[in-house]
Amino acid sequence: MKERNVYRDLVLAAVVLFVLVYARGRVRLWAREQKTYGFAVQSQSELTGSVVGEFAKLLGLTQFLPTASVQATLRLEEYTMETELAGVYLEEYPLQWETAGERALLSNTAALFLGKESFAAFTDKSGHGPTKGRIAQWMEHYEEISVSVLDETGKERKAKIFGILKEPGEIVCMDKGQMEEIFEGVCRVRGGIMQVHGYRNAQAAKQALEQAGFLVEDFSWD
Repeated sequence: MKERNVYRDLVLAAVVLFVLVYARGRVRLWAREQKTYGFAVQSQSELTGSVVGEFAKLLGLTQFLPTASVQATLRLEEYTMETELAGVYLEEYPLQWETAGERALLSNTAALFLGKESFAAFTDKSGHGPTKGRIAQWMEHYEEISVSVLDETGKERKAKIFGILKEPGEIVCMDKGQMEEIFEGVCRVRGGIMQVHGYRNAQAAKQALEQAGFLVEDFSWD
């Protein structure tokens, strides 16, 4: 009976293992290149058309949604909240709704949409936040709540809550077009969110944006 070559078997097993590990690594690399990655991009200055045009040169860019913003103080009953009010494209921005009413955009009334976690950021004159019961009551009857928005110049505007969001949980937002109309003069576009297809493209885009002075954070579109 022919003696088995143990050394040859070991070499063969090692080769097979190497091929499997290599193949798995290649599959993982391929899978990463098939994914689309999201970034939130923020600039210290207002984005011009030419700057946004430069984004189009990023390899793999599939979408960029500019976001308007207003530094504001929200007043709800005896509570206030300092926040950056975001103006977004409601139909395109990745929002997950808890509940929403009729999205009637009243001409002189800011139609707000609040993340469910944002209510906890309100405080009274003593610095105390609302109780969980108070927050639950607000969320249940949000359509009946009257809110006012004080912008950075001190001008106050009426607002109503038209929906509660699951995600992003801490956002306070409104339709970008209505924001630019109501808050004309104080509304600025300093950032937005973008999608880049392919891992290497995404890393290259992130590096290029950071080198250009942008603050870049990972953003989930799910």
